[in-house]
Amino acid sequence: MSSYGFEAGAASAILPLEAGLPLGGYLADRREAVAPNSSLSVRSVVLASGEVRVAIVVFDLLYAGAGLTSRLRELLEERLGMPAHRVLVAGTHTHCGPRDITLESGPELVEVLAEAGFGVVAEAISRLAPARVLSDVLSGVAIGRSRRDPDASVDHDAQLVVVQGTDGSVVATLVNLACHPVVLDDAWHRYDPDFVGPLRSLVEDAIGGICVFLQGFAGDVNPVRVESSPREARRVGLGAAGLIVGRIAEITATARDAGVINLSLDAVVPVPLRQAAVHSGPLTAASVVVQATRRRGAVERGPGATPTAIAMEEWITGLREQRDPVFNSMELGASDIPLEVQVIGVGDSLRLAAFPGEPLGALRAGVTARFPGAHVLTVGYANGAPGYLPDRAAFANSGYEVGCSIVAPDTAERLIAAIPDPPVGGAG
Repeated sequence: MSSYGFEAGAASAILPLEAGLPLGGYLADRREAVAPNSSLSVRSVVLASGEVRVAIVVFDLLYAGAGLTSRLRELLEERLGMPAHRVLVAGTHTHCGPRDITLESGPELVEVLAEAGFGVVAEAISRLAPARVLSDVLSGVAIGRSRRDPDASVDHDAQLVVVQGTDGSVVATLVNLACHPVVLDDAWHRYDPDFVGPLRSLVEDAIGGICVFLQGFAGDVNPVRVESSPREARRVGLGAAGLIVGRIAEITATARDAGVINLSLDAVVPVPLRQAAVHSGPLTAASVVVQATRRRGAVERGPGATPTAIAMEEWITGLREQRDPVFNSMELGASDIPLEVQVIGVGDSLRLAAFPGEPLGALRAGVTARFPGAHVLTVGYANGAPGYLPDRAAFANSGYEVGCSIVAPDTAERLIAAIPDPPVGGAG
C-alpha cells in the first residue's frame, strides 16, 4: 500500500439487452426496445484499504432492486469472497431501460444483469493500483426543479469524488446529483441513459477514467427541458457536465503547487487554488435492514392536499393495487417490506449513504445531519425497489408520489433514524 492509503480500480461494460424487451418508467401500455442495447451500461469502482474492499456498482436501470442486489452480492461473495454489506448496488433511474427487472417479473433478466455486474467488479479488482480519494461540492448545477411545488427549493449541489492514481491520472469520478432522467418521454422506444449518458461521456473525455453517476434523492425533481429528444438530453447532460469538469480539473490539482511565471521578477509567483478534501483510511461499510410497514388505507391529509393532487394519488394507487404491468420494475410485495440502508465510509470525513427506492429531496438534510462535519453523498434507487419514499409532509400533501408509495408515512424518517455509521478505525 502506498502513502496514498488506498488502491482503486474501475471498469464498465455495455449491458447485454436484446431488442423487444418492454421498457419501464412510464405509464404507457407497451413500450418495447426497437433495437439491441448499445448505450446502457454497468459501471463499478472498487476501493481497497488493507484487507477491506468495497464495490460501488451502478446500472443504467430504473432501480437496482433487492433481487438484483442480492444475486450480485451472492456472486461476489461466492467467487471473490466479498461480504454483501461492502457492495453498494444502485440504478441511475433511466426511464429508457428494461422494465421487468425483479425476481418476480423477470428472473432470467435479473441473472443476466447480475452476471454483467459481477464482470465489471472482477475487472475493476484486476486493475487495483495505488490511489488517493478526494472530494468536493459543486453548487449551482441547476438542471432540475421541483415537480410537486413550483416554489419549492431544490438541492442544486453536485457531490464529487475523484479517485486519482499516483501519476496524477484519474481512475474514476463519482458524480452524485439529484434529478430524474426523464428528458426522453414515453414516445422513445430505444435503450438510452437519458442526460446521464452525455454527462458521463463529457467527464470521461475531458478528465479520463470512468465516470459513475450516483442518482441522488430525486423522487420529486425533474429536469428543465425545452423538448423531448436525444438532442435535448445531450444539452441537459452537457450543461451539468461542463460545470462538473471545471471543478474536477481543480480537484485534481489539490496538494500540488500552482503558480504563474513572472518574467519581470524572474520568478514563479504562487497562486492559491481551491483545495478539495483529501481522504485517508480506514475504509468501512455497514448496513441495516428496517422492516417497513405497508401503507394500509387512506393517509391523513393536510390543507396542502389539493383536489387535483388527491385525484392523482387515487388514480395511481388504483393502478398499483391492480398490479398493472407498468409496476414490474418495483417490488410491491404482499406483506411488510425489508428496506436496507447502507453506508460506506472513507476515513472519518466521507460517507456514501444509500437508500432504496425513490427518496424525496427533503430527506437529504436529515441524512447529512447524521454525519456532522462529513462530506455526505446521498444515493437513492439502491439495494431495493419499493417505489417512492415520501417524507411525512409530502404524504399530507398527497399527489402522484404518494399514490405510488407502498410504505407507511413514517417510513423515510425511520430509515434515517436507523442509519448505521461504520466504525472509524474498524474493518467495517
